[in-house]
Amino acid sequence: EEDITCVGHTLESQTQQIQHIKRDHPYQAGRRLIILDTPGFDHSTVNDQEILRRIAVWLAQSYNAHMKLAGIIYLHDISQEATTVPRVHIKLDMLSKLGGPGATKNVVLATTKWGNVREIDGKRREVSLEHHWKDMLGSGSLMFRYDGTQDSAKEILDQILIQEPLDAAQIQQEMIDHKKAVAETAAGQSLRD
Repeated sequence: EEDITCVGHTLESQTQQIQHIKRDHPYQAGRRLIILDTPGFDHSTVNDQEILRRIAVWLAQSYNAHMKLAGIIYLHDISQEATTVPRVHIKLDMLSKLGGPGATKNVVLATTKWGNVREIDGKRREVSLEHHWKDMLGSGSLMFRYDGTQDSAKEILDQILIQEPLDAAQIQQEMIDHKKAVAETAAGQSLRD
């Protein structure tokens, strides 16, 4: 079975629906990984609440199937101007509430598209992001530069795989155990604030 996921190179959002890729676990025989590609927040045609709903529904289904969440890789385009940084803070607040307080060690914050920016500008933006991401970084999240290579992708994925998987993300517990609608979850409320 061949899994293909398109990569966008324009300002138009490429991923419209949640897509998954199944792979054998690289270090544990008999286990598999399911890697999700989700529409990004600030999508060009779908609002953030709908994107969160789609992700939450998938996570709820995986929770019911007794699948554990190994981690979250948050990708940020380093070529974006600093005017988008306030939105970065909102997205990270929602992300931390999606996973919950114990999940930050299972989050990798990765900057992308380094080839589209001068190194000096990218470094300045990276320092700004470190400031905005300080709470998550201080709680165990890691920050990486993704350079578009397989080695870089493997390095990021390895950081997720060395962590103990989560028994449940906060949004999974809220939706399944506490029977909350997505909008009533902490992550859902963070998008309304």
